[in-house]
Amino acid sequence: MSRENIELVRPAYEVAWPQRSVDGFRDRFADDFTWRQRPEWPGRSVYGRDDMRELWADLDETYSEYRLVAVDYADAGEYVVVTVNLSAHLRASNDRIEGTVFHVWRVGDGLVAEACVYGTRPEALEAAGLRE
Repeated sequence: MSRENIELVRPAYEVAWPQRSVDGFRDRFADDFTWRQRPEWPGRSVYGRDDMRELWADLDETYSEYRLVAVDYADAGEYVVVTVNLSAHLRASNDRIEGTVFHVWRVGDGLVAEACVYGTRPEALEAAGLRE
């Protein structure tokens, strides 16, 4: 199941994110799918499957440029931990953000049920029930 779970979330980075759309991939998401942002995120903290356009609009409102690149996918049973390099330019200033965040996707019944964003690898691994 592990390879299947990774392949289930991979299009989020390769297709959905660049296109800013889950169209064509809705069948991979549970009806009650939730995306949870980090606590320091200035926008909403939780988005549902049908709210993803709002998440992308919030990102575009906050940043003049926002790029995510998934660099590693790790199987963790019912979870997939994705290491993501991020590069962003704050719209209201000349400040640039470069760094790495971690997305933990929970898969249930062959569907993506939840994704949470973490600022550190230990936090992400703990959320997935793993230790470094």
